[in-house]
Amino acid sequence: MRRWFCYSNCEPDSGMHEMVALDVSAMSYSEKIQFFAANGNAVSFAYERLQLHLAAARMQMDRIGLAVKASHHAQTELSREATQEQMRAFVRDARQRMQLVLAEVHFYFVCWSGCRNMLQILVGRPEFLEAKKIFDGHRKEFEHYVAGRNSFEHFHDRLPGQSEEARVKAVQSDSAGPRRICAGISSGKYVHSSLEWDITPSSLETLERCVEDVLAVVHLTVDEKFQQRRAN
Repeated sequence: MRRWFCYSNCEPDSGMHEMVALDVSAMSYSEKIQFFAANGNAVSFAYERLQLHLAAARMQMDRIGLAVKASHHAQTELSREATQEQMRAFVRDARQRMQLVLAEVHFYFVCWSGCRNMLQILVGRPEFLEAKKIFDGHRKEFEHYVAGRNSFEHFHDRLPGQSEEARVKAVQSDSAGPRRICAGISSGKYVHSSLEWDITPSSLETLERCVEDVLAVVHLTVDEKFQQRRAN
């Protein structure tokens, strides 16, 4: 069954109001949001851009996997009889191989940040207070990955002698003395200072679940609003 919803379309130049009948069953949630949410154009844009950031996160996860495989493929073995120069060369090579992985991780974190930002716009409208409660429940996860993004984009401030040097804490390792870790990869995690971020596919599943949880309430709210308008 097709459901129709009428809204008043005001032409700013003529001042005329045109009643346009819309097939609600054919409308996307983005289109519906545009008609009933406060500042609907901005909220609708955020809804659509959220999908872009989520798709980009999936692409980046694939790119991280490919970069990790490429780094392993290029890895050379270090013999027990290696000289100091050979060991230094091995370390330099390992650092070089990790550069591409770190670049892909950076943009993966940017995707998390983009999803966070668009969700904040979406649930910041008074119509979506219930969805905001769900988002607030996931906020800690989002902020953690935004902090990961910041570790790349504010890296220069955290180097020794710079204004934010104290953000990179000395970490005690099992095999050596305390050291400051500005950036590294270990066991499927990105490491910065004393913090770790999961960069395996399970982290993408977490992002998808967080977004889905919020959007489920957004969609329910939109459907209820349209049902109320049809009833009036």
